[in-house]
Amino acid sequence: MGTVRTVRTDEFRQDAVRIALTSGLSRRQVAEDLGVGLLRLSRWVVTYHESEVDLDTDRSLALENNRHLREYRIL
Repeated sequence: MGTVRTVRTDEFRQDAVRIALTSGLSRRQVAEDLGVGLLRLSRWVVTYHESEVDLDTDRSLALENNRHLREYRIL
């Protein structure tokens, strides 16, 4: 029996990298949530982090989202 190989699009990989770098979750958790291996996600982070992913904007949005979540939990 062979294994089924899932091909991921570049957009999926870039989104995975953004999530991994800005969500505050561990890479292991992000990999599990997305259904990819931890090593594969780590490779994507290295590849896309060095190239075209605009993380400064994403980080600021993630920080703002985290602030809103904290305020929501307090309420």
